[in-house]
Amino acid sequence: MALFEYVTRYGCSRVSTREQNTDSRDDALWAAGIEPENIVIEKVCGKLASRDKLDERLEKLRHVPPPRPPCLPLPTRLSLHMRLTNQLPRRKWKFMNPLRPLAAATFLLGSAIYLAAEAITALAWKSPGYSYATNWISDLGSATAGVFQGRELNSPLHVVMNSGFVVQGLLFGIATVLLSRTMSGRSRTFTAVTGVVTMIGYILVGTFHGSLQAQQNGTLPLHFTGATLAIVGGNVLALVLGIHWRKTPETWLIGLVSIVVGAFGLASVVILFLTFGAGLPSGAIERCSVYTIVIWQLAVATTLLRSRGNSRAPHVTATSAST
Repeated sequence: MALFEYVTRYGCSRVSTREQNTDSRDDALWAAGIEPENIVIEKVCGKLASRDKLDERLEKLRHVPPPRPPCLPLPTRLSLHMRLTNQLPRRKWKFMNPLRPLAAATFLLGSAIYLAAEAITALAWKSPGYSYATNWISDLGSATAGVFQGRELNSPLHVVMNSGFVVQGLLFGIATVLLSRTMSGRSRTFTAVTGVVTMIGYILVGTFHGSLQAQQNGTLPLHFTGATLAIVGGNVLALVLGIHWRKTPETWLIGLVSIVVGAFGLASVVILFLTFGAGLPSGAIERCSVYTIVIWQLAVATTLLRSRGNSRAPHVTATSAST
């Protein structure tokens, strides 16, 4: 592939006698891209005859310096220099180095705070004890005690759980926005928008609780809306990005993990709604749709940190330049 072409073409239109016409030869030279002022016309007889006009033009060209290419912007010059000197790295991860550890740390911090808040709040649950199989996660955030949807609610540290929801949502949104900044095109927009939607869902869950009081004061729909946005948004993001990452050999593994956890989480949501009130352990089914998001956060964070050490990717083959 030619990187530059600074070539001026010259041609010679010659006939043997002065009576002959050079129009057909001139047309052929013009069709070849030679400007009329660069065509030398000679009318001489014999193959050994002197060609004064052609010799004069050639003599002038021998003393003309080659044209200088135009001054290119610095990024273009650097790119061309790297390509010609075999230094342009191959696309391994579409992650910019400064954002990898930051996004990874935010994912790790959000998931750790969320799991810690849930564990601490569950340990403080009053009798009867909190059940990970039958009680929903949002039961831990209920600010009032009592019976709701057949489940006994009594969470003295509900503030801790609700704070965990809000912090997890904020950090998830920040992490996905950072992650989107390392992408391009539709993947970048989708990741940022879906991450923000999931963040809003977590914040709604932490702000509006699922309880009998919420049902009476009319805020229960906001709680269920937030839960839907958070659970569906997080799992859809994992699934779609997994399908995208599976197309690249270097991100094949994290793509497969993302597809598995995202699909499993969405399937759990469907099962939860279809079996609601059927006597199945709804708390365990709900956790299958929520913990998949946490697992995905940890998997992406681990992959980002591991890929940080591979920032110096192998070089591509240099592209030759020709004129």
